Amino acid sequence: MRIVLLLFALMVPAYLLMCQRQTGPDPAEQGLPIYRNEVNKAKGVEAMLKQGVEQRETNMQEQLQGAESQ
Repeated sequence: MRIVLLLFALMVPAYLLMCQRQTGPDPAEQGLPIYRNEVNKAKGVEAMLKQGVEQRETNMQEQLQGAESQ
């Protein structure tokens, strides 16, 4: 009886963790799941990269304007 209770006690948290993952099909590769936390992390990296590109673009424009005014 103790073994059954122990197995049940170990299975419940594992089941809850499995249910917590929200998956959807990855359009790039059929059948492979993509997890929401990975998507959110990728969106954050994408936003950082866009911000870096915009900063470099404004710096280059300022340098060009400075060179033209001289």
